[in-house]
Amino acid sequence: MLKKKFKSLDKNYSAEIFLKKPDKYREIEKISSSLENIITMGSCNSYTPASFKRNNLSIDLTKFDRIIEFDKENKLITVEAGIKLSELFNFTLKHNLWLPQIPGYPTITIGGAL
Repeated sequence: MLKKKFKSLDKNYSAEIFLKKPDKYREIEKISSSLENIITMGSCNSYTPASFKRNNLSIDLTKFDRIIEFDKENKLITVEAGIKLSELFNFTLKHNLWLPQIPGYPTITIGGAL
């Protein structure tokens, strides 16, 4: 577990937090079953400190960035929370699909956008 200082993009809030970067689902399950003060973290491109808070543990989900399933006929895509919008759009454009409403920054993760 790392201890790291983060600042919001608007620079109005900063905090020293505990950070974990798991790469397996069982690590997330183990962390979440043993602690209460947990916040998930994507690419940290929010203007507000949505993914970190003083004395909490933030779990960085950027390693969970896969496309799990694609049903072209029904236009359904199952992805992990850490996939960046730019990566998802590169995939969807190959199939002539586009999301009509998107946040403005391409490195925002799906989990962070939600």
